[in-house]
Amino acid sequence: DEWKFAPKWTVTPGIRVDHHSSFGTHTSPSISLGYDVNEKTNVYAAYKEYFLAPTPYQLFDGFNGNRNLKPETGHEFDLGVHHKFGKTWNSNLSFFSRSTKDKIGWVMTDPANFTGQYRNFDTEKARGINADVRKQLTNHLSARLGYTYTHIDATPTRKANRDGYVPKHAVNAGLDYNDAKWDAHLDIRGIINRPGPADNVFPRKTYWLADISANYRVRENVTVFGRINNIFDTYYAEQSSVRWGNPGDWWPGQGRNFRLGVEVTI
Repeated sequence: DEWKFAPKWTVTPGIRVDHHSSFGTHTSPSISLGYDVNEKTNVYAAYKEYFLAPTPYQLFDGFNGNRNLKPETGHEFDLGVHHKFGKTWNSNLSFFSRSTKDKIGWVMTDPANFTGQYRNFDTEKARGINADVRKQLTNHLSARLGYTYTHIDATPTRKANRDGYVPKHAVNAGLDYNDAKWDAHLDIRGIINRPGPADNVFPRKTYWLADISANYRVRENVTVFGRINNIFDTYYAEQSSVRWGNPGDWWPGQGRNFRLGVEVTI
């Protein structure tokens, strides 16, 4: 519920209730407090708790499962500001700090046979910054730019940033065009400093991807669409077994690919 208890103050309390057949009932409260500094600037602080039960695979898989797993629980604090530089400029800046208890992760127990088990860690702490800005360039064209910094502390069995699979820095940018018949989008994603758990686990630690898409509304119920993914055919990977296998044992992401189609609503 949202409650405006003073001219410039708003509080939004909430609660989530989970009932799990194996782990019982759990309540997760949340609250957000916002303050309107002026017509252009709003600041806020938020607190929330969460509950995440193990998946059936994590519990019961014959090779990796662990029926003694506990659910993950934790809390997160957020501080942020929304600001309008003008009629066509919008921006956001936020900071988060998260603490997880009984974090679930896979642990290698027999490297020779590449077998392991899902287990609970005592704690996992993370913090980061998000910033984004959006500019309306014309009546139909807008631009956006976003940046995320993430740091996840090491645990007894994992290096920082979950064994280096979570990048330290991420950039998202794009252009969006919209009118009565057309919409088109250019999306650019930069992954910076994703080293993985060891040297040479990925073909590159930093890479950039670009996609472009467009939709044309022929009629109210007929849309023609096209898309080109990975325009520059960047060679990259986000999953790898090099640490346990041989050089180059990674799963490459999709190369340049095309899609063209028609969507009809009846």
